Amino acid sequence: MVYAIETINNRNDILPNVSIGFDIRNNCVKEDLTLWTMMSMTTPGGQLDYQEACPGYEIHHLGKIIGVIGPSTSSTSVFAAKVGGVTQVPVISYIATSDELSDSERFPYFLRTVPPDKFQVGAIVDLLLNFDWKYVALFYSIDTYGIHGARNIQTLAEAHDICIAFTVPVASFPTSTELEDIATKLKEYHKVNAIVIFGSRRSSYAVLKAISTISRHLTVIGGDGIGINMATDGFGPVTHGGIFIRLFNPGEEQTRTYFESLPYKQNTSQWYKDLLQGIALDNECTDWSNCPIPGPHLETLIQNAVYALAYAADSVMRTYCLHGTLCNEIYNGTILLQHLLNVSFQRNDESEFYFDGNGDTAGKYVIRNMQLLDGKYQLVDVGIWDPHNSDARLSLHEHEMQWQPEDQPPRSECVEYCKLGYISIPLKQKCCFGCQRCPAHAFVANGTECIECLQTEWPDKDASRSHDRYSKWVILHETSCVTATFSATMAKAVLNLAVCLSAFLVPISSTIPERACEVHYSPGRVVLGGLFPAYFTDITPCDGKLWGSYISMMEIMIYSIHLINQRDDLLSNISLGYEIRNNCNDEDVSLWSMITMTSPSGNVDYKQACPNYDRGHDGDILGVIGPSTSATSLFVAKAASIYQVPMISYLATSDELSDSHRFPYFLRSVSPDKFQVGAIIDILMYFNWKYIALFYSVDSYGVNGARQLRSIAQNLDICITINLPVPSLPSEADLQDVADKLHENDKINVIVIFALRRPANTVLRAVQEFHSGRKFTFIGSDGWGEPAELQLGGFNGVANGGLFIIIACFSALFAPTKPEYLFPAQRKPYLEVFCKFGYGFLASCVYNLILIIACCYFALRARKVPSNYNESKFIAISVYSTLIVCMAAVPVYSTAVAVLQKVATLCMALLLNAYLTLVCIYLPKLYAIHFAGEDDLTIVTWRTNTVSNSLTNNQVQPVNN
Repeated sequence: MVYAIETINNRNDILPNVSIGFDIRNNCVKEDLTLWTMMSMTTPGGQLDYQEACPGYEIHHLGKIIGVIGPSTSSTSVFAAKVGGVTQVPVISYIATSDELSDSERFPYFLRTVPPDKFQVGAIVDLLLNFDWKYVALFYSIDTYGIHGARNIQTLAEAHDICIAFTVPVASFPTSTELEDIATKLKEYHKVNAIVIFGSRRSSYAVLKAISTISRHLTVIGGDGIGINMATDGFGPVTHGGIFIRLFNPGEEQTRTYFESLPYKQNTSQWYKDLLQGIALDNECTDWSNCPIPGPHLETLIQNAVYALAYAADSVMRTYCLHGTLCNEIYNGTILLQHLLNVSFQRNDESEFYFDGNGDTAGKYVIRNMQLLDGKYQLVDVGIWDPHNSDARLSLHEHEMQWQPEDQPPRSECVEYCKLGYISIPLKQKCCFGCQRCPAHAFVANGTECIECLQTEWPDKDASRSHDRYSKWVILHETSCVTATFSATMAKAVLNLAVCLSAFLVPISSTIPERACEVHYSPGRVVLGGLFPAYFTDITPCDGKLWGSYISMMEIMIYSIHLINQRDDLLSNISLGYEIRNNCNDEDVSLWSMITMTSPSGNVDYKQACPNYDRGHDGDILGVIGPSTSATSLFVAKAASIYQVPMISYLATSDELSDSHRFPYFLRSVSPDKFQVGAIIDILMYFNWKYIALFYSVDSYGVNGARQLRSIAQNLDICITINLPVPSLPSEADLQDVADKLHENDKINVIVIFALRRPANTVLRAVQEFHSGRKFTFIGSDGWGEPAELQLGGFNGVANGGLFIIIACFSALFAPTKPEYLFPAQRKPYLEVFCKFGYGFLASCVYNLILIIACCYFALRARKVPSNYNESKFIAISVYSTLIVCMAAVPVYSTAVAVLQKVATLCMALLLNAYLTLVCIYLPKLYAIHFAGEDDLTIVTWRTNTVSNSLTNNQVQPVNN
């Protein structure tokens, strides 16, 4: 950076007669120190705060800083960019790559000379596609770089049918248990042979350490956060054959010459002098030419940042300043930002440098392969990825690459190749497919579906198509004829309030909404601060109507303080006051309100930004209640941690805020999201909903909640088919994207929405406008929490009719007997054909049944006729047996599954009935006619009494004819 400024000062074509100075600070790669350093450099009261915090140090200039180069990480750049947005000072980072920082609405004054992560995500996915790795694992660091990068990898991988078998967030300092869990996970998913690591160096090294404990070799695909010193740090064997992404950074000879001369210069920084002294002691060298002096690193990116600011300042000066002298416009951050976005110049590699509308720039990436050469592990350049090359973005020299454990790219997929007649089916593990044999009467379509043949068809020997079955005829002469979802759910959430303490010591000044200046104050010996959104934020902060629910929460805080002041057992003789601000539910306003309430120079900054308002007091704020959302609490908590004062939010639920290392002074009176995530998972498991869609808002609340939900769902075999982030201010394209996703997945009936009100309404609107005919069950987080109902339907019964006997004679003419197929439940390669009788036969059967019933009736009555007893007893037995045989044969015949069974049933019924008739009616008469003599024949009669009509002596006497 110093070299670039010296070079510009020596040029006459950029900022002539104007010298550029610099104020370089050490932020220790810490979020809170970055926030404090930015404010002490850019705010009106910054020098006062710096001198108070650092009494032994001195700032050697009183000028205003027009721009900031850095910081170096995405997580620290988020806070630097927020301060830059509030103070209207452009911030240009040279290595912060998180896509979160591309949001120009949240970070309007942030720019960068390094491409955002979406480009290296594209390079990683292109590598996976190139080697056909469709089943991979994803590890990422728990910071803005890792979380947003991993989200983009998952989205792009899903679009290209690449399955992420599992994802694991990794802390910078994981415990031994967490490392064992990583190893266990990799052993469980033994089909995963390629893993993607997208995270910081510490998190990436932790994953490599866990991989080294398992027996099989894995191919590592690493992002640029993993660094370039893996071999020297002892991870050469575990990364052997791995592929790593590195930003294309061509150096120049002049920069190297400058670095070689640095040890001999006297005006270098104290940091560089201490570095040289440490190198000399470690290497025991006095001649700098023999010492390992560090060379330039990321020089092109840093030089581009300095040159961009210089060219923009030169453009402002030439546009607004007369006679080439300095004027006030060059210190106006808004004007300077406009010229920065229009900057264009030639880089060292002779390509053109410029910013797009979001302050981003494009770039190329070098593809490196970890190889073992001459007994040493080293990264070797094997290709390049260029997004500007529309024909082939990825260019690889695969013949120069080394692989492990075999000398060819490994196979990383979880698919079993199936034989003929088998289909691929999903297994228990995510994205894994095994083989299942199709039923004998089905053929295979597209290798994934068993399609049943028509009733008259059968599969060929390859089970690839169907053909007609041959017919097997069975002739009959008599026959007979014969002939049922639920879902509902709801979800609920809990809100709590609390009063807590917090403080901060940094002033700030900015152009903010006038409504953010409004203050509700009550005096007291101890004053508590409050951050509540009094107004809705529709497009710009505080542009909406009054927010009734949060105004009620303000009154609850006031009422709580009133009750405490009336008690003698709590803060006796000390009165509590309050200063309540309207933070408009906006990140910038929340940060500004927190700083102006709690810093020593806060009253000065408040009066400068709000000249028509009065805070009501000049004292210190002992603590702060709020704010209400996770996104705003993220920045307020960082401000609180710098000055070591606790704060408690009453509604911020994101689990990101549970990190006591990042937010040591943050507390809350509401449960973190992990509990409501557990509730949602329990609901899904209770109803056995294993195939769902997940929509979440693009903020700390939604991103972290969705991440936990995906992690738990993955372990419980819950398939999240749609995993889509929804912006806070969605466009029509976002609405259409939601509708398209639901249209593509027409089997989804359950939708989980983990989002705030606006993104949730986007999903509901998409369903209402594009899927009004479908019924969904919604499970909502407490960010919106509207239940959905599932409507149930039913079927009506169908009545059957009958035929009158009078048409039985004519029915046989119009419904003759015809041959038909019998389709048994268990199919066979052939079809049985039988003669199915028409309604004429049915009418005849009904008529015969009526006759049999009538015969039974008369046979029952005839038993009391003495002279007909010999006849009636045989007739009665015959008709009774006929009725019983019919009652037994009809259901058996109707339920028979084979024609031969029908034949046997019908034959047995007819034969039995015929033999009963023959034995009971005809054989006795035949015997009497041909074999019995007159002496053997007797007539059985009844002796009757005219009085009693009873049998005499209970005996039957023979009478001679």
